Amino acid sequence: MKLLAKALSEKIPEVISLTGRMGAKETSEIFKRISETPAGRQLTLVATGKYIGEGFAVRNGIRVVVITRPAEDYRETDQVALQGTLAILQNAGIQMIFRPNIHQKFAVADQRIVWYGSINLLSFGSAEESIMRLESPAIAYGLMKTVYNS
Repeated sequence: MKLLAKALSEKIPEVISLTGRMGAKETSEIFKRISETPAGRQLTLVATGKYIGEGFAVRNGIRVVVITRPAEDYRETDQVALQGTLAILQNAGIQMIFRPNIHQKFAVADQRIVWYGSINLLSFGSAEESIMRLESPAIAYGLMKTVYNS
């Protein structure tokens, strides 16, 4: 995490790291810094799975599509938890598309914001993984094209 944040900060402004290992005071200061960042200013957050969901707000009218492997592609021991997660998503009106043999891990919002990394977005495990947020219509389009054209 530290190496990624350092490398990014050498190329782009306003890179913030947030991990579960930080103390309460430092975490609070980071959340304050994030909340005080003006809307038009670029901010890159490098965070562990514990915090990566912070700041997600579902707006009315948003279209959400989740593309994942079918339940039978998962280990039998994981299928019950997976079915529960999928049921919650479907009951919330989220469109589900099932594709075998995929391993991509990304989310696209507003056809321009990309969350990309090693994190399993539908994960129910306890592993600490990473993800980064990019704002790029070109990258968003390219990722969506790879999924919808497969």
